[in-house]
Amino acid sequence: MLKKGVVTLTALLLLSSALLLFLMLDEQILALHRANLGERLRYLQQREHLLQQSVAADGNTLCRQQSAVQTENFFSIHFTDSQQDQQHSIICHRLTLFKTLPQQASAKGWSNFLHPDWQTGWQQSDFVHLPLKAADYAANRVLWIEGDSEWQLAQDFYGVVLVNGRLKLSGEGKIIGALIYQTALQSTENQIEFNQSVVNNVAEQYQQWLYRSDSWHDFNPL
Repeated sequence: MLKKGVVTLTALLLLSSALLLFLMLDEQILALHRANLGERLRYLQQREHLLQQSVAADGNTLCRQQSAVQTENFFSIHFTDSQQDQQHSIICHRLTLFKTLPQQASAKGWSNFLHPDWQTGWQQSDFVHLPLKAADYAANRVLWIEGDSEWQLAQDFYGVVLVNGRLKLSGEGKIIGALIYQTALQSTENQIEFNQSVVNNVAEQYQQWLYRSDSWHDFNPL
């Protein structure tokens, strides 16, 4: 009976010791967690104005505002706090409607020419549509024709035509620039005239700078 009592007492002492050790370790973990949270809070408070500039602001707007002199396809915008010696950055990238410019009057297959991510930057409302306004004919714009259509040109159109379907052309006018269609094209001879200068002007209009997702960082690169 005495032995059983000693064993029970020993087991209780060991269990109590283990529980006390666990509580001490748990308290240390909680203290470390509280310290980390406090440090993070101080970090955010010290850099609040940088966060307002680089996170709260619209990234696409910032990229477009600072893109005027950019010649590469990527550039970074830096937000610096000289007192805290801290720097936040975002990356901007150039999105173009065309990944490859047409080199002939008419060509089949949008995927051969349009950037695969073009829909992230443009919608159908960003292009001109039939019937055209008088100013659209010489504006070096993209004309979007949706579905099977027939277009009777009364005058020359300067730009690039995107046809999502079949197109039949008629009339006295011409397309000067290029035409890219998806299904089939019917036109009279010389009704589409390739013009590299017009194509280049159109491509220049249809490009924009966008904020690259997840590119924000708050450290100084080594």
